[in-house]
Amino acid sequence: MPWFVVYRSATKTRETRSPPCPTERTALTHARALDRDGAEVIRIEGPDGSVMLAKQLDAWLDNGPDMVD
Repeated sequence: MPWFVVYRSATKTRETRSPPCPTERTALTHARALDRDGAEVIRIEGPDGSVMLAKQLDAWLDNGPDMVD
């Protein structure tokens, strides 16, 4: 089941949904890359309606380990 990163880029005002990520780890890595590029990561959407909100992501984006699949 795919995961998606929902974000707002620095140049767009509307929410954008990433291409599907195969795993939560890949979605987190993609979210970190977007964050480093200046995008506002809003949430990560997972299978079965699971959602990781920005508040939950903040600490990980700031302090989490770099992960590579």
